[in-house]
Amino acid sequence: MKSPIGDETGVARSTNRLDFLDGIRGVGAALVVIQHLFETWFPSFATWSQAWIHPGRVGVVAFFVVSGYVVALTLSKQTVATFATRRFWRLYPVYWVATVIWVLVDVSTGDAWSGYGIFVIAANALMIQGALGMTSILGTGWTLGMEVFFYAQAAVSKKLGRLAGSAYLGLAWLAAFAALALVNKLLGAHYGYLMPVMLIYAALGFSLYFKDVGRGGPWMVLLLASTVGVGALSFPFLWAYDERNPFSVFSFNASHLAGLAIFFVFRAVKHRSVSKALLWLGGLSYALYLIHVPVMMLFYRGGVPAWLGIPSATAASLVAAMLLRHYVERPSIWWGRKLSDRRP
Repeated sequence: MKSPIGDETGVARSTNRLDFLDGIRGVGAALVVIQHLFETWFPSFATWSQAWIHPGRVGVVAFFVVSGYVVALTLSKQTVATFATRRFWRLYPVYWVATVIWVLVDVSTGDAWSGYGIFVIAANALMIQGALGMTSILGTGWTLGMEVFFYAQAAVSKKLGRLAGSAYLGLAWLAAFAALALVNKLLGAHYGYLMPVMLIYAALGFSLYFKDVGRGGPWMVLLLASTVGVGALSFPFLWAYDERNPFSVFSFNASHLAGLAIFFVFRAVKHRSVSKALLWLGGLSYALYLIHVPVMMLFYRGGVPAWLGIPSATAASLVAAMLLRHYVERPSIWWGRKLSDRRP
């Protein structure tokens, strides 16, 4: 989230060889917005998507593969200090603003304040709630803690001089997924599976970058882990198809494979031009990912019917994302660059 999260690599883009990443972000952002719009106004759509294919999960999987690719690219060309400074300013200010907006919307539309404890609020402020399995105040923020964890993993690997080799950690995450699947099956537990799975996909994207620059790596093994390995383990993991494991095995695999397919299709045609609309949407993807739910809820809780609410909320979300990008995201990126450039 860039996953929806974006990239500021500092790499000159005299060609469009990286535009395919923005194309994927554009598609991913659109799918996430579609999921949330339709499941809000039509609850039956949520049930259908969890049984057959989930557009929102498709988009998130594509985002994580892109994120892995971008992290490998940026850390190959930046110091850890520069990477950390730019990532912080790229991610956190706009996330904080979007979270405050959501809280204001939540309160102003009459929904009871959830009374989050200090630890939940602190985890959300640090953007690590997704990695800790804690409640995300801004609903879409659940992916961001996993992203931050992957950044930290890659940064440590860079410090140790093992950046490219850290792609093999994707296999360790597959092992973690397998262990959780086994525990769930044997004990009837419902431990979460999202973090290890998403980090497997990020590791795949990470390894594909090194393949694309001629350095090889375990991309083929990680591709098998991401498809065959995750798919096989989903059967014991999703043994109970209920409110705690709402995805059917079919929807889980169809959605995740579709997200991977989006990345590989765009990558296969990366030397072709990406449409300006997708490039624009890709550049807007992080702000749109964060702000569309608060905007959407203003319309839904205001009693606007679906025929008017869905197109109106879509248009308003795009406008809000443009404002957020212009007044918060871009200035923050500028500060990140300025501060990192001052480092010796």
